[in-house]
Amino acid sequence: MIGDSNAFEALLNIMDDSAEDDEIKSASILALGKIGRGRAVKPLLTYIHIHNESKWQQVIVWALGETKDDGAIGFLLNSLKSEDAWLRMRSVSALGTIASPQVVGYLIEALKDESLVVRASAAKALSDLNEKKAVEPLILICQNRPINVEIVEALAKFEDITILPTLSWLYRNHSQESIRRVAWEKIKKLEVSQIML
Repeated sequence: MIGDSNAFEALLNIMDDSAEDDEIKSASILALGKIGRGRAVKPLLTYIHIHNESKWQQVIVWALGETKDDGAIGFLLNSLKSEDAWLRMRSVSALGTIASPQVVGYLIEALKDESLVVRASAAKALSDLNEKKAVEPLILICQNRPINVEIVEALAKFEDITILPTLSWLYRNHSQESIRRVAWEKIKKLEVSQIML
C-alpha cells in the first residue's frame, strides 16, 4: 500500500537524492505531501530551506497544501509575500486546500492582490470553503478590478441573493462572453429560487 512507512521513506530518499531527475523528484515531493500528511510537513520545510531555488518553491508549496496540515500554514503565509505571482497563487491555493478557519482572513486579503491569477486562486479557495465572509469582497472585486471567469464562477457558487445585482451588471456589460454566460446561468438559478420561496 502506497501510504505505508516504506513508501514514505522511499519518497523521502528520492527527494533527498541530488542525482535524481527533477521531474521524478517533483512527483515524489507531491506524493510525499499527499500520503505523508502531517508527518511530511517537517521534511518538506527542511528541504525548501536547504534548496531554496525557485524551481522547488512552487512544488514544495503545492505539496504542503496536499498535507492538509496546519503546520504548513506559517510557511505558506510567508510565501504570500513573494514577488513571484505564481508562487503567491500556489500558496493561496495550498492554504485553501488546508481549509483551516485561521486562513480565511488571509485568503480574503489575497483577493486584493495585484495579480489576477492570485485573486482568482483566492476566490476559488474561498468559494470551495463556502466562506460567506467572501461574498462582499468578491462583489467589490467584480465591480472594481480586472476579473476572469474563475472569479465570477467563485462568486456564482454562493447561494446569496446579494450577488444578483453584480451578476446582472456583468451579464449586461462585460466584454467576455464566458463571464456573461456564467453570470446569466446563476441569475436564472437565483430567480427561480426566489420564485419558489
